[in-house]
Amino acid sequence: MAYLRKNRTPGVKKSEPVIDQILSQVRAEREKRGYTQQTLSEKAAIDLKTLQAFERKARTPSLAALIRLIDALDLQIKLIKKR
Repeated sequence: MAYLRKNRTPGVKKSEPVIDQILSQVRAEREKRGYTQQTLSEKAAIDLKTLQAFERKARTPSLAALIRLIDALDLQIKLIKKR
């Protein structure tokens, strides 16, 4: 899928902490609602294996993929940057 970037290969920097924070919120909400990864992947139109890779931080999602996940759970993401 063209909208995905593998981001855990040698020589490639890790994803931004803000992306990890969003993915943690998405996973927590998925679990809170009792959704399986399969259910969320279908609602967000993201391949199951891709969602699994996002959750274990083996891949970094594109902005479009993040938006689909957030929309599928009807989340409002609040980011607070610590100084």
